[in-house]
Amino acid sequence: MFPSSYLILISGEGRLICGPLEVGNKHQLAEETLDMINDNTLERYESSTGYSTLLSFIDKENGSKGYVFYSSPQNLAPWRIAVVNYDDEVFEPLIRMRWRNLLLTLAGVLILAFIIQRAAKSISNLHQANMEKEHIESELNIARKIQMDMLPKSETRRDDVDICGSLVPARMVGGDLYDYFIRDEKLYFCIGDVSGKGVPAALVMAVVHTLFRSVSAHESRPDRIMRTLNETACQGNETNMFITFFIGVLDLPTGKLRYCNAGHDCPFVIGNGSFVLPAKANLPLGVVEDMVYVAQETMLAPNVMLFLFTDGLTEAKNTEHQLFGMPRLTNFMQRVRTDIEPKTIINKVMMEVDQFVQEAEQSGDLTLLAVQYTPTKKEIVFGETLTISNKIDEIRRLNAFVKSSAHAIGIEATLANKIKLAVEEAVTNIIDYAYPDGADGTIKIAIEADAKTIRFVITDTGAEFDPTSVTKADTTLGIDDRPIGGLGIFLVRNLMDSINYERIEGKNVLRLEKVYVL
Repeated sequence: MFPSSYLILISGEGRLICGPLEVGNKHQLAEETLDMINDNTLERYESSTGYSTLLSFIDKENGSKGYVFYSSPQNLAPWRIAVVNYDDEVFEPLIRMRWRNLLLTLAGVLILAFIIQRAAKSISNLHQANMEKEHIESELNIARKIQMDMLPKSETRRDDVDICGSLVPARMVGGDLYDYFIRDEKLYFCIGDVSGKGVPAALVMAVVHTLFRSVSAHESRPDRIMRTLNETACQGNETNMFITFFIGVLDLPTGKLRYCNAGHDCPFVIGNGSFVLPAKANLPLGVVEDMVYVAQETMLAPNVMLFLFTDGLTEAKNTEHQLFGMPRLTNFMQRVRTDIEPKTIINKVMMEVDQFVQEAEQSGDLTLLAVQYTPTKKEIVFGETLTISNKIDEIRRLNAFVKSSAHAIGIEATLANKIKLAVEEAVTNIIDYAYPDGADGTIKIAIEADAKTIRFVITDTGAEFDPTSVTKADTTLGIDDRPIGGLGIFLVRNLMDSINYERIEGKNVLRLEKVYVL
């Protein structure tokens, strides 16, 4: 069976009949094997059947352990056969298998250890990534809150205007913006869309938004505001991001709308029917630094509404990747009632978009802005007009006119003196600067009052000058450090509740208002 195995044949009397004297490198002799079989002092093991016996031994020459398997004497076969095997050869396959299994087990343990180490590292990296993700999400939530806080109230109502806006970014933060505020009885509003999405677009949006507020604080011409925004947007614009933008300036006393468009979708006008406001498509902001923007103007009738939007509306996609589209929006606008309110139309448009896109993921920032001009006529209880020349001695007539009018209306003396001082300062400023030296001109002062407010409309034909665009005087500076000019306008602003200027048909029209009944 094995290289060193051998057989011996034993007679019934226990004598060796035949067998090898030496096998391979094993030195156990046949006679010695027979002696071991016949040595009754050696420990041996019989099989359960009693037909065979096992005897173990140690080879005297090399110390190898061996086994003798021999048959017990039988009547039918008095001769017996003994088989000699050695331990290292019998168990060699088992030993090899044991080492192989040990090596495989060791390899498996090493591989398992490697897997565990990699898994632990992956878990650690995943935990770190989750922490970073949570940190980023936290910062994006803060950024989203800051971005939303930068926007004006979603809804504003006054006696003369009703405004509602909505911004839904496609991601945590977006590149759309809208803004509006009222300064000197003018509504400044804008809507814009920065190319791209996410944080980069949001950063550009924040800069443009802040700059719009800053420039509009002392400038009422939308084309000039747009030019300043474009110059800033072009500086250092290495990423080639651009902004489509629309600016409107609505004069609330008259309804005159001045607007400038920088590549943005034209707004809808909703009144006696719906139509798209004609707007020259100037280039977007951030494309050409020396771009000349052109302003346009129109008159808004009472209760007319402007509906402004970004391309997130027309480019909204449904589950079949179809666009909402301008035709669908135009058809919707033509079905809108003319008496609808801004908040209502915003909600209806959002519902229309939701029904169209269904379960599709929002593909772009969606921004809507609705502005409705709602002037109210108040019952006039007093009205007088005075026309004077541009001579400084005409101030006496002016003061007497204002004083008598205030008395007729029933304004108490202290407030009447403040009103007289403000009107005197405004008219003196016109006399000093509106006309060239030596030129004759006229100044018309109209007074009208309702149950709560007295209003002065001062008209002249002199050089165009907007006092509301003058930077506010810094009264904290000393006399030597303070620049010349600005104090008269500062005084008028502080004495009156509102001041409004318009250039109408070649005339300067300045409106001053004061509430005299609280």
